[in-house]
Amino acid sequence: MRKLIATAVVVLVVGTVAPLHADAAFFDVAGAIGSPLEDVSGVRDAGVVHLLPYGVTHGSVDPAEAVKVTRATIGGTPRTGDRFGAAVLLVGVNADQFKDLIIGAPGADGGAGRVYVILFVSPGVFDFAHPIVLQQGRDGLLGTNESGDGFGSTLDFVDFDARLRYLAVGAPGEDVHDVRDAGAVTVIGDFTDTSADAVYYQGSGVPGTAERGDRFGAALARTGDGLMVGAPGEDVRSVVDAGNVTVFSPPVPGSGNEYHPGDGDVPGGAEAGDRFGAALQERGCGVAIGVPGEDIGQVQDAGEVVDLPLGCGGRATRWYQGYQGLAGQPEAGDHLGAALAAVGGSLIIGVPGEDVAGVVDAGMVQVVGSTVGYATLTVEPNGTYDQDTVDVPDVGETGDQMGASLSNIGLTWSVAVGVPTEDVDAVTDAGSTILLGFDEEGEGLVLETPNTRVLTQDDLGSEAEPGDRFGSVLAG
Repeated sequence: MRKLIATAVVVLVVGTVAPLHADAAFFDVAGAIGSPLEDVSGVRDAGVVHLLPYGVTHGSVDPAEAVKVTRATIGGTPRTGDRFGAAVLLVGVNADQFKDLIIGAPGADGGAGRVYVILFVSPGVFDFAHPIVLQQGRDGLLGTNESGDGFGSTLDFVDFDARLRYLAVGAPGEDVHDVRDAGAVTVIGDFTDTSADAVYYQGSGVPGTAERGDRFGAALARTGDGLMVGAPGEDVRSVVDAGNVTVFSPPVPGSGNEYHPGDGDVPGGAEAGDRFGAALQERGCGVAIGVPGEDIGQVQDAGEVVDLPLGCGGRATRWYQGYQGLAGQPEAGDHLGAALAAVGGSLIIGVPGEDVAGVVDAGMVQVVGSTVGYATLTVEPNGTYDQDTVDVPDVGETGDQMGASLSNIGLTWSVAVGVPTEDVDAVTDAGSTILLGFDEEGEGLVLETPNTRVLTQDDLGSEAEPGDRFGSVLAG
């Protein structure tokens, strides 16, 4: 499809930008909430990212000082279907102590996709005036800008040491030769240096064979100095959409291993529609893999999580409701494992299709603890949290889908939980985000009420509109 190395230089010119916070000395970003389906000045599904700053201390957030970012903010023009904010990263690109902002807009340019890198140049100052634009075929970046690639659908980074830092960008709709939607991942050295970029797809740089609809790159996560890539549409032998995960080290072309249920150390068996690898989460030196389409017995799409130690010294385990003591019972359409996050050694699992007290698809999250050293997940202690749980704000309603998205946030022992189809007052599917603050108790977590709250666009000085799905994308 394309060669793996190209030469180019990205030049950044930093301008003077006014501080975003009333007290710039305290301004840093605790988290970001994406609304890729939000309309911008009448432009449908242009997309918005909301930056959530810390309060006076890093132990709190200040929604009143939230900052709304669109393509217009960075000198562009919002376009229909951009889906700006479909992927968001907060990570230190340069050597300072602050988080820079990386935003994917996979719908830009007719669905070819773009990524924007916006540097935090000093306390209280983002350089919105000079974003670095990453686009296939632009400024030496490998690839061709093609409709439907979805470049920027997923983002992750590896910052292993001073010698090994790179940004990974998923393009799950990339055609490989004439194989539609096989998917690819572009790795960019030192985050933005396109003179050290490479493109990986199954059969080129990593094991496997590119096949129609694999959607390699639909999920990304780091593991140590390596990268995990989900291909939830992968057919395993004749089993359609069973799913696959590849773990490899980008500096070593041809490295890596493939994982799918029933293969080697992976428990379970491959079944049609499992979508193994639809969600990924680094956990210590291992990886948790979401399998939201897994059937449990005759219960369709109940979902499960497979936890692989990958050299941690632990053992691979399967987790689904009613098994190994995990609370609940498998129900059709629960989609357990649709989203994952880690707090300490504990794993947070999204179950967006869970019915709660008869309320269909209200959704919830489950917390699974770990053994000493985080090597192996263990059911004790664990917890289940939904909008009807004591000390969790709001009330569960039909179709809320709490847990459809998850992310760590820059507060100690905290996780952001997306409720993207929450109705806000009478506004349908406006969406909300619940911040769950935990405290460590042994090898598990317990809910800490003071750091638990719900946020809507109204709280951030924006306006809740039908179909915004605020909280469908989270970063911290």
